[in-house]
Amino acid sequence: MMRPAGVFVPVLLLVLLPPSPAPTDAAPAFVTIRILHTNDIHGHILPEPDLKSGVTPPPLFGGAASLATALRRYRKEPVFGHPPDIVLYFDAGDFFQGTPEGTLTRGSAMIEMFRRLDLNAMGAGNHDFDFGLETFRHLAGGATWPIIALNIIETPGTHALDRNVTIRGKDPDFNIAVLGWITDDMASVTTAKTREGLRFLDSLETARREVAGVRDTADFVVAVTHCGFQQDTHIANSVAGIDVIVGGHSHTPLSPYYISDSTGTIVVQAGGHLRDLGVLDVLYNRKTRKIVRANSRLLPLYESEFPPDPAMRRWVRNVSRRVGGMLNE
Repeated sequence: MMRPAGVFVPVLLLVLLPPSPAPTDAAPAFVTIRILHTNDIHGHILPEPDLKSGVTPPPLFGGAASLATALRRYRKEPVFGHPPDIVLYFDAGDFFQGTPEGTLTRGSAMIEMFRRLDLNAMGAGNHDFDFGLETFRHLAGGATWPIIALNIIETPGTHALDRNVTIRGKDPDFNIAVLGWITDDMASVTTAKTREGLRFLDSLETARREVAGVRDTADFVVAVTHCGFQQDTHIANSVAGIDVIVGGHSHTPLSPYYISDSTGTIVVQAGGHLRDLGVLDVLYNRKTRKIVRANSRLLPLYESEFPPDPAMRRWVRNVSRRVGGMLNE
């Protein structure tokens, strides 16, 4: 029983970061890890009125400027009473298609947003291929982070991109393997034209293979996926060795997290349209290689709580003006 609680870049990302040193008699055995996460933004960089608030006028929430403020605050906030050893920000795909700001810029505005927000890694989403492989390849080329979908394979005749990326910190004794896979429904949620040059492997089998390949060398394994809550929990219950799944695709506002009774894997997801920032805190025992404490929540990005970051707000207004000109044409 379970309880709640590129082409794209097909890549395996090993993040070697400098928390506490390897556990010895003199070193602490525990690592505090904070994972900040979004998914299914669909180009929603502007704040929107919360029409369900029951307040007149409705308060504004969401958008890139309030997200920037929230990220800055929660990158510094203590985790279980101590400064976090590791803070990572992930996005689980479908990042641009859905608004004029995302669609008319063909995703380039969103790539610039994530660059400003210091994204660590992204899972590829099905809508991220809506303009075809070459557009996706162009977006991935402008990203300073990996876009991960290890169950996407380029067919012969296309040019392969990096399959392995390693980021090294000051202390290589603790490493986080970041994996990812995309939905098994690509044939039904994309057109044949947008899939040209690509073939897709089963996400469950991909998870089994990739986790087996990193579990012996990685201290902590995160999967950033775009499969939907149902498939994420199926994989969580079927594949041992994944510590956290950061999911997307189903737009599930998951709070608190889901945890598998059989494997201990935690699944999180933050709804969609950039209305909330997901925060997952874990206390990890380096000796037992297990999560011993976890806490998650969704932070509604109300402007009253997270005043828009001035620089990001100026950037959003510039994008809106540029897109407005396109709409006028």
